[in-house]
Amino acid sequence: KQAMRNGGVPLPRFANIGALLEKPGTGAIVAMYGGPNYAKRQLNMATQSRNQVGSSFKPYVLATAVHQGMNVKTSILDGYAAICSPDDHFPMVPSVRVASPTSPCPTSPADGWFNFSSGEADGPVSVVQASALSLNTAYGDLIHRVGTQNVIDMAGKFGVNPADYPGGSGLQHMEGQSGIALGQASLTVEEQANTFAVLSAQGEYVTPHVISKITSPVGPVPLRIVSYPVLNPGEAADVDYALSFDTQPGGTAYPNATMTDGRPVIAKTGTTNNAQSAFFIGAIPQYSLAVGIFTNKQSQTLNGLGGQSQGGYGGTWPALIWHTFAEKEFAKLPIKPLPIPPFAGSKWVQAAPPPPPPVQHHHQRVPNPTPTSNPTPTPTPNPSCSQFFGQPCPSPPPTPGGPGPGPSPTCTPGPGRRCHP
Repeated sequence: KQAMRNGGVPLPRFANIGALLEKPGTGAIVAMYGGPNYAKRQLNMATQSRNQVGSSFKPYVLATAVHQGMNVKTSILDGYAAICSPDDHFPMVPSVRVASPTSPCPTSPADGWFNFSSGEADGPVSVVQASALSLNTAYGDLIHRVGTQNVIDMAGKFGVNPADYPGGSGLQHMEGQSGIALGQASLTVEEQANTFAVLSAQGEYVTPHVISKITSPVGPVPLRIVSYPVLNPGEAADVDYALSFDTQPGGTAYPNATMTDGRPVIAKTGTTNNAQSAFFIGAIPQYSLAVGIFTNKQSQTLNGLGGQSQGGYGGTWPALIWHTFAEKEFAKLPIKPLPIPPFAGSKWVQAAPPPPPPVQHHHQRVPNPTPTSNPTPTPTPNPSCSQFFGQPCPSPPPTPGGPGPGPSPTCTPGPGRRCHP
């Protein structure tokens, strides 16, 4: 909070912060911040407050795709700047590239198309690029391939309550809505921290708990803690690999959440429309820490917080809060590598490259240009592809679609549609 004050815009009264630290493999919640005090907030902001989580929901879609057999190393996702995606009753019908986010969608094979846009890329992308850049188009298309109900079921296995709000996330009532991929459901900070704890524990879920033991006059009472595999270790390692680039150059959490000792971190940012809430979840093999900042009303925004125009983005203050704690506590721990990913599964091709330019036949005569006394130099085009994290550029290379990288809003409404509250 002091850092925000130093930036000129302190944390407003309508903003709340929740944070929770969990130990992977045990489910032990070892620390949390649930709000300033009970007199001011009669709700634990870490375990009870539910808010839209934005793009930090995308790991659930990623985990579902990997579980269904998507290879995170070789697959190609749809990163075009604006696409229309069919509903998940037609998983193998490809999404359609459109001119703009307001372009009309097709009316066949069904009427349930969804319009997605993203300004950070414009072309086929790798899974790493789609995840690190947090591309709405890529994940909006991917959820129609894997199925919204399958993603809801996967989130439930990770510990997310799919029931209706306020007790649950509301996920089950959103079945069939591709906007689930962009974080329109309401999760808790604890659910997010637990999900990354599962990923850090080779896919093993353990009931999150704050009580270490119970005793009675007749002896110890066993805790009701259950454990089960959500993903097998290879699947978890593949998901971890795709999420390990968010704090590296090109990722939405870079450089705010990058550890100075260079240790690997699996991470994801999340930002909602108009920055009403922002999340950052980051985990190392020893700990999972989730941080959320959220407003009381949809009409309020966190942008401008701490004097930063993108203060309400998950890659800004939530990532900075995470980083401050991590540099103090995680830096004391030995650096442990992430599990080696097997890169299992098959290559999914969700986006075809753009059509090649017309072929110039030899018999066609091209007129000679007319010389001028003061020829105007032709500007040299900027490179159309950055090699993200050692990944090769797609062929043909995509054309940049806007400034970036940066966190994306949760959804862009198409004609006749709206973002869900």
